[in-house]
Amino acid sequence: MRILIVKLSAIGDVVQSLCVASALKRGIKDVEISWVVSEAAYPILKNHPLIDHVFLLPRSRWGKMSKDLWAWPKLVSEVLSFISEIRAQDFDIVVDLQGLFKSGLVTYFTIAKRKIGFSNARELSHIFLNEKLPPYDIEKHAVLRYVEIASYLGGDTSNIDFPLAVSNRDRSQVDEWLKGFNDFVVLNVGASWPNKRWTIEGFFELAKKIYEIWELPCVISGGREDESFAKQLEDKIKRVGLKVLNLASKTSLLELAALFERSKLVVTPDSGPMHLAVAAGARVVALFGPTAPWRTGPFGDKHQVVRTAISCSPCFKRSCSDPKCMKEILVDDVVNAIEKVLGELKSDTIKHALN
Repeated sequence: MRILIVKLSAIGDVVQSLCVASALKRGIKDVEISWVVSEAAYPILKNHPLIDHVFLLPRSRWGKMSKDLWAWPKLVSEVLSFISEIRAQDFDIVVDLQGLFKSGLVTYFTIAKRKIGFSNARELSHIFLNEKLPPYDIEKHAVLRYVEIASYLGGDTSNIDFPLAVSNRDRSQVDEWLKGFNDFVVLNVGASWPNKRWTIEGFFELAKKIYEIWELPCVISGGREDESFAKQLEDKIKRVGLKVLNLASKTSLLELAALFERSKLVVTPDSGPMHLAVAAGARVVALFGPTAPWRTGPFGDKHQVVRTAISCSPCFKRSCSDPKCMKEILVDDVVNAIEKVLGELKSDTIKHALN
């Protein structure tokens, strides 16, 4: 059986969707899995042992080309070439895991007999399906929705996992960076929405508490857009004489996963790296504000979520002039969540450090 998964982005969504590929490989004999993905998440699927073929849809590049009239002939040529490529494949099933108009179009252009997705998929993408699952509950965790589809297709969902293709080279590079660091906590500072970020002061005070209580140094992670934030945090931590390593913008996605593998714990806002940390087997303390952890939180029971009780959270807005939901997250609450995850110190030790 040949199955095409359409899940273009974002990074965290693609990571969580790996549970579908894993379940299908376990449950269906001789299944061949292909995947359509856009640029940001492509490194996660490239050379992945569960994915037999990856089709790269260069959405960002095509978006830029669409704004330049002189590039339109090349753009049209590339789009038609991509459509021809996926139409030439003899897929038995196409699964639209994205459930948006753009993924619906990709599904439509295949010639698979079965085009499967949820009947209440967004942006009218369900009109491109010929086999519709009952409407999903929007308040249900995204992973459980993916598992529902995997089970419908005959996958073995007795175990929900998100296998990553982290290589020995990825781990060796991380080992090189981590010389002098044994046990450590990762502070992942980045998030795709500005109002998902925690404050520099919050991370700084947390780094001090982590060293005071657990005697663990911190490693900072983030993307290129987080370089300034991470450098300011690094400088503040160094000024009080604490050991810190700043790897923001230095790692690839799979190197970041290897870093998470090595960590004692990852503290992070709601982000793609949060889901990458879960997939890598790390323990996670997740900081939530404008989004809902019951929908998109770290999946599994070994993690903790910290959020305020502010009435407007979650609002699901991508920006906010005064994101109190994140600014008002208390360092002490994060420390308590870390203690629950690590479970290594007596409560009176924690209380002493918080006073």
